[in-house]
Amino acid sequence: SIRNLFEAENKLDFKASLNLKIAALFFNKDIDLKTFFSEICATNLEKRYFQFFSRRFSENNSDLNLLDLKHLLAFEKKDLVLDFYVINLLHNFHKIDVLEAKNNLEFIKNFELPNFPVNGEDIKKLGYKGEEIGNKIEEIKKFWAQNDFSLSKSDLIKFLQ
Repeated sequence: SIRNLFEAENKLDFKASLNLKIAALFFNKDIDLKTFFSEICATNLEKRYFQFFSRRFSENNSDLNLLDLKHLLAFEKKDLVLDFYVINLLHNFHKIDVLEAKNNLEFIKNFELPNFPVNGEDIKKLGYKGEEIGNKIEEIKKFWAQNDFSLSKSDLIKFLQ
């Protein structure tokens, strides 16, 4: 709720973006995104933002831990991950570990994604084709995130073999 968001801003010492405030108002309700987009005259960037929230909420509505955040950061912009993390905190806000939440927020704010060492050509050389290439890249990106983004190209190729 928006009330929890204002309380979170104070407790966790951060400033919510306008999109996060809108998400806090609407995303605990069942809304039709198409109508929502037309009512707020959403830009393409805003549409992507709210579609991400909507998709993620339908997939999983549990507490996010540091590994979950690393997985998200491997694929998404950190401002989006930060807002999504806060929205997740709001669901059980009075039960959260404030220190852990602050640490996770700091981790996200300070996070810099290293260059991913593998590309589609590397995956093709292993014999994968078409859609398999994207699936394998996603799989090894998750593995890379689980290992603190520190594995080399050869480590990631070995993981696939």
